[in-house]
Parts: sequence; C-alpha cells; structure tokens
Amino acid sequence: MTSRVKGEALLQALSGGPRSAGDLAGEFGVSRQAMRLHLHLLREAGLVVLEGQKRGARWRRLFDLSMAWPLPLPAGLAEDRMWDEVRARLTELAPSLTAEAERVLRHAATEMLNNAIDHSSGSEVRLALRIEGDVVDMLISDDGVGALQHVRRSFGLASDLDALAHLQKGKQTSDPARHAGEGLFFTSKMVDQFALDSG
Repeated sequence: MTSRVKGEALLQALSGGPRSAGDLAGEFGVSRQAMRLHLHLLREAGLVVLEGQKRGARWRRLFDLSMAWPLPLPAGLAEDRMWDEVRARLTELAPSLTAEAERVLRHAATEMLNNAIDHSSGSEVRLALRIEGDVVDMLISDDGVGALQHVRRSFGLASDLDALAHLQKGKQTSDPARHAGEGLFFTSKMVDQFALDSG
C-alpha cells in the first residue's frame, strides 16, 4: 500500500460502517482506481467484503481488530507477547469482557499462534477479532503448508480425512520434544465453535 493509504488506516475508516470506494478515495486523497486496488488487497487478506453492486456497492470490514507478525518471529517475540499486543487493543474494543472469557481467548490464541509459528513453514501469521455484543470471533491464519497437509506429511497418512482423525485423538504431535500435542485438541473443546480450514 502507498504511504498515503495504510491498511490499518483504511480498516479504521471502515469501522463506522460500510463505505463506497469513491467516498474512501476522497477521504484519502487518491483516485478511485487506486482505492479499489487497496480494497481488493484487503479483501484478498480476508479483512473486508464488498456488498451490493454498481453505485450501491459498499465495502465493509469483517474484523474489529487485525494484527500480523512475520515468520520466523523476530528475536524476543513469542506467542505470549503477541497476545499482550492483542490484549492491549482488546481492552478498548471489549471493555466488558469477563476475566473467564479473556482466559479462554488467551489460551486459544497462544496455542494456535504457537502451532503456526512452529509448524506452518509460512512467512506470516495473522490474528483477527470480530466483537458483536458478548460474542467474540477469532481467526488465526497463516500462509503456510496447512495443518492437515503438515500432519499427513509428518505421519505418512494417505488423506486429509486420515489426518483429521489423527488430530482428533489428542496428544498427537510431529515435534514431541517441544509439544505435548494437546493444543489443537483442547482448544477445539474449550470454545463454543471451532473450525479448521487447511489448504
């Protein structure tokens, strides 16, 4: 993105509700074509969606908070410090979040961030949150090989279905010296809904 249009600033501009590309272009002082390019980049990252058509088309942000870190992580940065960065922003977005809900979010976030850091072989990991009333949706994503593909390769399994069955057993890890293999299993049990999208 150009120096005049930063991703976080654009997402902030959409925090008040859906807006047209023309309206956003005027606010940022760029052409509509340039603004559409920036919005399409955010859509490819899964952060915004286009609703409606032609003159009625409006862009809407999908998450209230989105943060990204490079992989491998810089020295001194680990999943607990990543969560501290998220929590600082979460306090503003969800001031009434209970201590129990925050503990569940912290555990889920740090476990899934750790999986991405140690197993994805990707170049970036991202955390995004959407808050609607007392419901918090969290998305942890990376641009790596995919969890099921990693498990298939590590254990010589024939299909993604075999890899999923392997994960559901719990205590399965491709790195037993560093992991107990319980992160994904227990995280999936402690939240109301859990989805794994791989590859």
